[in-house]
Amino acid sequence: MFNGSCYYFHYNCNWNKDWVTAQSMCKTYGSELVKITSQGENDFIKGKIGNSGFWIGLNDRATENSFKWSVDNSTIGDNGNYSSWAVGQPDNNYGQDCVVIYSDGKWDDDECYSDHCYICEKPAS
Repeated sequence: MFNGSCYYFHYNCNWNKDWVTAQSMCKTYGSELVKITSQGENDFIKGKIGNSGFWIGLNDRATENSFKWSVDNSTIGDNGNYSSWAVGQPDNNYGQDCVVIYSDGKWDDDECYSDHCYICEKPAS
């Protein structure tokens, strides 16, 4: 729990998922891939993920360089939405349309078919 939301961290990275499958798995839990809205939430997640990369619910699959949160379709920059890109990211290399958070709390765009652990979030109702 953090700020009233419940989180599921899929730690078994031997059973990594591509971004679309991770999102589908979250939906089976009645949740979505996590939307990170503050430095505090990013720090909370950073403290839980260890050394693996984890999918978050941010992508630019529809329009290149227009990163949207899958849960509500808001973009980075809407209403001051928080971001934590690593230096030089997003670099928008070909096919890098989905976003991963790493142990340093920084975000990186990656190919959506790559396999990573994932984080689901179910906001307070």
